[in-house]
Amino acid sequence: MRIERHQVDGTRVAKALEDFGDRIGRQVHSYSRAGLMTTTEWQLIADSYLDHLGALSTTRPGLDTHEAKVLLKDATEAAVGAVSFAAYYPHDRFRVFLDHPNFGMSYARDDALARDPRHLVTAREWLDAFCLAIVSDTTSPHGEAFCWARQLMPDGPPTPTLELVDGFVAHFFEEEVDFPAPAEPQPGLRALRALTDADREAFDAALLALLQDGPHGTTPRSLLPLLPIALAALAYRTYGWTPAVDTDYLPHALVTGFETPGPRDPRPDAAASPAAGPADLDPPGPARLLGQDGQA
Repeated sequence: MRIERHQVDGTRVAKALEDFGDRIGRQVHSYSRAGLMTTTEWQLIADSYLDHLGALSTTRPGLDTHEAKVLLKDATEAAVGAVSFAAYYPHDRFRVFLDHPNFGMSYARDDALARDPRHLVTAREWLDAFCLAIVSDTTSPHGEAFCWARQLMPDGPPTPTLELVDGFVAHFFEEEVDFPAPAEPQPGLRALRALTDADREAFDAALLALLQDGPHGTTPRSLLPLLPIALAALAYRTYGWTPAVDTDYLPHALVTGFETPGPRDPRPDAAASPAAGPADLDPPGPARLLGQDGQA
């Protein structure tokens, strides 16, 4: 079955593509000079990377280039940086580093400060960052940050997004998986349960329902729905299941971990071979690792 992507205004696509290397550098350094970089700034940086990736996918739907791999890594680092800020600041030290503008921020522990509730992450922000971590194969090193950030979320009634957050926590971090059990599970939760049960038929049906429910939006990043991509990546990398639906919403490189297109080695320990290709993101200068006060 073929599912076509929705359309995004060409002006927005062109803007996301224009002068990205310099523009992302200016954005990052502007935030670092303005004051403490919090969850808000890291999320805005992640959005810029994802908009550029989405725009690139309009001409290269598979995103099978080295440039896309670099962009994905930095998008993930920024999104997870927001989660880390919510989880750790100001009670533990951590750092965030972006390869392309060669820029990093180190945060020190300061017990004199109290945690600011304005800098927690929402369930949606947590879920988007976790999906990026799945696609980038970085859930393990950031697991503590994700678990702490989840525990710090304000109490409230269950929502479909929060159910997915708890489903991913159960799937990845609990010895005995205990999924949320709503009366009518949403497609994302059904897909995650099917992965736990190794039930391919149920997984394919749930992923199809998730895509048919309709990724939508007006930004270039809306062309890359993170939840379906992450679920498809989990299925492929765990069981070798290729998506049963044909759609540019699921770029080959993001699903496979940048495997070279062609027959897949079925051995579980077979290493993925990254797709080669020129990168347009030449680092602008030496790496800079700043403290939280913006000083090197």
